Amino acid sequence: MSDAAHICSRLIVAGTLPRKSLPELDHPLVRAEVEKTLADCGLSLASSAYSEYWGIQLSTETADATVLDTATNLGLGVDACALLTVLWARLALQSRTAEDARSAPGQQPSLLSEARAQEAREYRPSIRSQTLEGEFGKQLGGKTRLRALLSLLRRLGFVSYRTLDDISAGPLMELGIDGERMTSFIRSRVLGELLGVTQNGASETLTALPESESPSLAEKFDPSSTCSNQKRAAADN
Repeated sequence: MSDAAHICSRLIVAGTLPRKSLPELDHPLVRAEVEKTLADCGLSLASSAYSEYWGIQLSTETADATVLDTATNLGLGVDACALLTVLWARLALQSRTAEDARSAPGQQPSLLSEARAQEAREYRPSIRSQTLEGEFGKQLGGKTRLRALLSLLRRLGFVSYRTLDDISAGPLMELGIDGERMTSFIRSRVLGELLGVTQNGASETLTALPESESPSLAEKFDPSSTCSNQKRAAADN
């Protein structure tokens, strides 16, 4: 079995693998052969500059609505997509911001720029279930429903946690979501609507609103325009 075939078989079985476990993909020729092999199966190699994982996903041609009858959002409902948007903003976006700024929040910055960059790359924000329940529980159907959604997202690989007090991003939080489109969605749709409410005098300024009264992302999310267009990894099939 060739290196490319071996790598493809491991990715198909596991869905996602740490980059450090596949050093062969650092070689352009091997990577090109892997991509060609996956393409022949209607798949493509999934990667992100902000992720420490490799994965696979449906190729653009295969995922087209004229080819597949099933949605590309893994069948996630409105509430699951809304929670996923919130978690992406709290986990993936914060991690991206830290890496881009080369500064890890809440840590004493190192004097060396290389050390600061490494600290930022290793920064992994987390969130407690209790925090999500307090801010979004009502909109997402209550405590029991929220925990069921978290369990679903963990099973799919979007989040990872051993206890509900330490929820962090899973491999698919970066590989299964188009980060640029999600950022654009949050800026144009969510923030745009919130700012519009403020400018129309329907509320006080956003900065004056207590956190518990601020309009939630869950209330503003429309899965038909974003979640169904996200490129999901094909490993769950």
